[in-house]
Amino acid sequence: MYYDAHTHLNSPELFNDAEKYIQNFVDIGWKGMVVVWASEEYNKNAVALVKIRNQKAESDMILKITLGLHPEILMQDARLKNQDLRLKIQELKQLILDFGCNSAITPEWQNNVVAVGECGIDLYYPWSQETLDEQKELFAMQCDLAQELNLPLVIHSRSGFDQTLDVLKNYKNLTIYFHCRGYGPEEIKKLKAESIKQNWKLFIWFCGNVTYKKADELRESLKLVWEDQLLLETDAPYLSPQIVRWTQNEPANVKYIYDYVAEFLWKEKNILESQVEKNFKNLYKI
Repeated sequence: MYYDAHTHLNSPELFNDAEKYIQNFVDIGWKGMVVVWASEEYNKNAVALVKIRNQKAESDMILKITLGLHPEILMQDARLKNQDLRLKIQELKQLILDFGCNSAITPEWQNNVVAVGECGIDLYYPWSQETLDEQKELFAMQCDLAQELNLPLVIHSRSGFDQTLDVLKNYKNLTIYFHCRGYGPEEIKKLKAESIKQNWKLFIWFCGNVTYKKADELRESLKLVWEDQLLLETDAPYLSPQIVRWTQNEPANVKYIYDYVAEFLWKEKNILESQVEKNFKNLYKI
């Protein structure tokens, strides 16, 4: 039984053939996936995708979505300032409410939206430092929104761990999923310590990059994650596992990540599967 905690079936690379990729996932032992993205176009694709799947009424199928605004939107349009960002947050909030997040507005679609995000700080590109203030502002607004709607927060943090933590330190009692990026043991230790201090409910990613030959620091960080924090994801179409590297990633490839992590941690695979299932449902309140 496989769960993909973070995938992008709403991306241009996968969306047009989403049904095929879902069927591939069903064929390996489907249990559930969460479709994530963080732009207006991707958010709308996610809404369309989950409506189609819900109409099929497959009782054992879990396909949920998150809605949010990635820091990349500020790199695409550096003119966005405070008033523009607040407007985008209001539009995001309305989309979440319209589509359902434990609200009574459209009860037929309740619980389709299971988190805010992905959102956070990205300083990977040389020019991204120029938008740091606006990135922090946009991130904080989504932290506020997650608190207001009582939803978990899916965090994108790349080359900006300390800056991400600077924003998060202003919030207590959040449920947080740090997804994907390749931080090492020291960052994991800081994150766990801060989560205790701020009373966060913390979940931590591992995806295809943990299988890469040079990912020693990432594997060391895997050893530090508590069992009740661990989630596995593909981040498809990005970061295909080593065994299928240089091919387009898809949710079905999560099986290779399960195989690798079980072997690396010396765990029985069925025990790992049960723990990830528990964590997946705990994070997303399913």
